[in-house]
Order: sequence, then C-alpha cells, then structure tokens
Amino acid sequence: MAVDKMRLVFPLLSLTLICSFYDRHRQSYYEAVRREKAYQEIADKVIKKVSSLREVLPGIGTSKLHFLMKDWLKTEGIKMGRDKLHELLRDRSLLIKKRDGIRTTNSNHHYRKYNDKRRSLEVTRPERLWVSDITASRRPMCQ
Repeated sequence: MAVDKMRLVFPLLSLTLICSFYDRHRQSYYEAVRREKAYQEIADKVIKKVSSLREVLPGIGTSKLHFLMKDWLKTEGIKMGRDKLHELLRDRSLLIKKRDGIRTTNSNHHYRKYNDKRRSLEVTRPERLWVSDITASRRPMCQ
C-alpha cells in the first residue's frame, strides 16, 4: 500500500499526516489492512483447495476448477467468481501453460507414403485443387 511505502520512506511522519496526504482517515487505513489480511486468509484456503484438486487432475484450468469448487466455496462462505479465481491463480503463478497444438500426423511409419501432388500442380481456376485430411481419434473399445 502507498501509506506503508510512505511510512518506510518518512519514518518520522505520523500516520495521521500521511493519511491526510491521500485525503483519508487513519481508520480507513486500518480497515484496508484488516481487509487485506482477511483476503489473504481466504486466498490461502482457496489455493490449498486448488492444490488438492490439481493433485487428482493436474491439467485442470480455471473454469473447470471454479465449477468443481462452487459447492465448496458456498459451504465455506467464500464469495469468489471465476474471474477473481483466475486473478488469484495468476498472482500466485498457478495458471496452466497453454499447450502447443495437438499433432495428428505421424509420417514416421512403415506404410506407403504418397507424394505431395499439390507442389507440382498449377492452380488456374477455382475448384481445381481439393485437399482433405482424415484424422482418427482414439476411443475406448466398446464391448
């Protein structure tokens, strides 16, 4: 807080005088300190819960975390939305890093590999060149 910085720089000035520079009363300074302390206690509780959830689901992001924690937040009496949770995770460097795109093509196989005919084809009019991709996704076997 600005008042705390001023107290460090000018240790001889009274708190009342420093607060008057910001057109505030001492009471508002102490209220802000109390509010910050209460927020830190709540934040520590939430971070502890996030850590326990991420032990089970390590790659879970903010939206899903908030969804899973909604009931817990209600029972604890904590009012924290998704954006506030995201801000808290960012401040504590707990956001999940975005991955690079999923690679679907694997050309390192023993099957026949066909030449890329696009390179030699000269496209002179529309609908002369069509390209498609068949991507298979892995699914569990059904019985």
